[in-house]
Amino acid sequence: MTVGNTKTLTATPTPSGSTVTWSSSSNTIATVTSGGVVEGQAAGKATITASITVSGYTYTDTCEVTVSA
Repeated sequence: MTVGNTKTLTATPTPSGSTVTWSSSSNTIATVTSGGVVEGQAAGKATITASITVSGYTYTDTCEVTVSA
């Protein structure tokens, strides 16, 4: 993706209806909203993480994003 561009990531949690929490390893490279919309901020790589907590256990999945100028 390029700086200023957005892409939407989709998480399909089990059980359905679980709340997905999104985070970025580097908000200076790429930000992510609570809806999974990733926006490139600067050139580089960032890891986007989606996590849910079920019965006290946290489950995560990641996606590496490369942003170019």
